[in-house]
Amino acid sequence: MLNQKQNEELQQVLNFTPYENLTAREKTIYLTAARNGYNLGIKHRKQIDRLESNQFSKEIVRVKYINKNHSNKITETGITIGNDIVDKVCDLYQVSKEDFISNKRLMSLVQARSIAINLIKEVLNISLNSVSMFIGERDHSTIVHHLKMKYEKKRFWQEGKRIWEDYNTIKESL
Repeated sequence: MLNQKQNEELQQVLNFTPYENLTAREKTIYLTAARNGYNLGIKHRKQIDRLESNQFSKEIVRVKYINKNHSNKITETGITIGNDIVDKVCDLYQVSKEDFISNKRLMSLVQARSIAINLIKEVLNISLNSVSMFIGERDHSTIVHHLKMKYEKKRFWQEGKRIWEDYNTIKESL
């Protein structure tokens, strides 16, 4: 909004020689445009002042809790435990370790890998790339996919499926 002084200045400009021949409608349009331009300038100035003063509103997007006592680096015992998990999964599903780390997509191999991925991540709490070291150097997105399937109980991780029994059997034997 324009204050009293600014309104008077605007009226003086409108009475200036080039603007005195304007019709009433044209003067109204010019007056409205001047007010809108002034208000827009005030908003712009406030935005610049806010940016210069670095007063940004902060919003919490996601909270992640980190266990400070646990290192994400894999240790010798972690490697041993990871290999033990893979061996138990291979024995339970009766697959060779070569097939387990291969690119084959047989259902029994995929389920075995999924159990191993979930157990290794849960038990060792290591990075996704470190988990992939046990599964045949898979991409981290593959690891995320298997973790997400179990969490959302999708595909072969649905309630009542045999994979849950296998998962719990191996987890208890560790």
